[in-house]
Amino acid sequence: MALKSYTVLLVVAAAFCMELHQAQDVLGRCSCPVSVLFVRNRSDFQVIEKQPGCDKIEIIITETLPDNSTRKVCLKPEGMLGKAFLQCWEKINKDESRKMECMKKGKKSK
Repeated sequence: MALKSYTVLLVVAAAFCMELHQAQDVLGRCSCPVSVLFVRNRSDFQVIEKQPGCDKIEIIITETLPDNSTRKVCLKPEGMLGKAFLQCWEKINKDESRKMECMKKGKKSK
């Protein structure tokens, strides 16, 4: 009987941990506790408008690393690159299908 109780407790604890891990977007918190001024090798971005619990606009950039893996980096919206992304985002009327226009503007020709 004790083994059954232990097994049930273990399953419930595992399910709870999985739910907790999957709750990435918690209402009432900002997604970007730390942000940077510049990101190289940008492949995508997301703009998160002000929301309850977070009184700032957040820009999350997907950066491609040298080994072709990616990571999410928060960009400061008040920086030069952040302002350029926000200006472009407004210009394309926040149209997700036109995001690449903003990505191309951020890259300088060599």
